Amino acid sequence: MVLKSLKPLYLAFAHVFKRTFTIKSPFVMLKPMDRTTGRLQLHMDRCVACRLCARICPTNAIEMVETEMGYRPQIDFGKCIISCQICSFLCPRAALTTTSDYELADYKKEALVYTPKRLSIPPDVRKGRKMVVPKFYKRRGVSHVPV
Repeated sequence: MVLKSLKPLYLAFAHVFKRTFTIKSPFVMLKPMDRTTGRLQLHMDRCVACRLCARICPTNAIEMVETEMGYRPQIDFGKCIISCQICSFLCPRAALTTTSDYELADYKKEALVYTPKRLSIPPDVRKGRKMVVPKFYKRRGVSHVPV
């Protein structure tokens, strides 16, 4: 009976010497993998305003708005299913491409609506933060190595 009561203490003591698994999220970010799906980026010079992206979007998150270059897509990421990528797959000129910027949170719902001009700006994934890669050590557990 005494051994059963000491087992949790032994496990807690064993984990004291292991490295931490968590990262300091706003200041440090995990490096996105190569196939990470994030927000879309619009290449204005490739877009021919065929409106296929707006017609095919399952949540009607894409709307065509008029700009100085003609009609271009405007995306509401509050409605968008980012992982579906149907619009980027079906774009005939590859004007919509996916990026690795997956942090789209904002305080106001209106800030999630990306105009064509805002969509065309490539995302700065690091944003002044340190980037790390997870590495697994057999004895010490998971650690994070700076890139």
